[in-house]
Amino acid sequence: MLRSIVYFIIGCCILNRICGFTCPVGNNGLHSNINDHHSFWQCSNGIAYLFHCPNMLVWSQEKQICDWKAPPPTVENNDDGICSNATWNPICITKAGSNKRGTGLNELDFPSSFVFGADSSMYIADTFIHRIVKWLLKGSNSQSIIAGAKGIGNQTDQLRYVHRVILDEENTMYICESGNSRVLRWFKNENYGHPILENFRCRGMLLDNDGSLYVVNSSDKSLVLKWPEGKIVAGGNGRGNAFNQLRYPDNILIDRENSIYIADVDNHRIVKWVAGAKEGIVIAGGNGVGKGLHQLQQPMGVALDSMENLYVADHGNHRIVRWLKGSKSGDVLIGKSDPGDAPDQLRMPTDLKFDRNGHLWVSDYSNHRIQMFTIDKSACSSTTY
Repeated sequence: MLRSIVYFIIGCCILNRICGFTCPVGNNGLHSNINDHHSFWQCSNGIAYLFHCPNMLVWSQEKQICDWKAPPPTVENNDDGICSNATWNPICITKAGSNKRGTGLNELDFPSSFVFGADSSMYIADTFIHRIVKWLLKGSNSQSIIAGAKGIGNQTDQLRYVHRVILDEENTMYICESGNSRVLRWFKNENYGHPILENFRCRGMLLDNDGSLYVVNSSDKSLVLKWPEGKIVAGGNGRGNAFNQLRYPDNILIDRENSIYIADVDNHRIVKWVAGAKEGIVIAGGNGVGKGLHQLQQPMGVALDSMENLYVADHGNHRIVRWLKGSKSGDVLIGKSDPGDAPDQLRMPTDLKFDRNGHLWVSDYSNHRIQMFTIDKSACSSTTY
């Protein structure tokens, strides 16, 4: 087919002297150009030749051809069947890890985040073992190391305190390393990552419907950056508690109108930053640190349902709280007792997501496990959605 055989050569580089790309030792294959999706590198005898795909096509590292771009998954737009009266069974099912830390393939050591794969799998940022682990959720329930586990370090095949992992439509991973202050782009089936942001204290990440990457920088500037544009879309006015400031922001999400929801950790609040706005709007917390239903304590994970109700991993209060849209306070869904490792307890949760059935999954960070809480939709009716 034309799209798989016709390319245009643009230039070449030898031993990284010109283009900033180095061919992997002993690998004469084809490699993505991380700076331009419409081109790719071909390595031959240590020389990297840059080719451009035909018009409108993009390079697929997985298929090894120039291909039509697949539409990315819709952001926060799932028919999860969740209504305002829905509840979740407070007794969880452990889906990965246990309540003890460990280094085995079936163990975790402070898992900070996770993301669902297209093949009934889950990719977990296993922070203190410096690796990304893939867990199959059906069938064999097996595990495999997808990235890292090469010893702690700063080489491109190593990780140091990985904090977030997300996937694009081709199963390319974007990995946020707090220990190396960088973001890696790790293509499927490759054994090393490509740094796309360095000297960047990355915490949260997401991809929008156009494939643009939004990355949180928790440095002194405390901001959300849109990559590759390099545009600051939230914060950037120094650490603080003013409406145009953030203080150690962490996870983020984006809604249908491209508004960004930010876990503003050390301001103990969730901020909604409307696209193009100069400051954010506090939609949860912001009433000082505390355990009250109108308060949060170092919130880290955020999620929305189809009605734009907000769900928060209230890290310091060891609980999951739901704030109905427009509400001034929340209600505790999970973690109503003291912190612990019982099936109805959490200890410092850091991430949460819904699956397509509305079940709630939580990264139970200090219990070294990923928990699933099943939804009860019996109270839902057509009038409560």
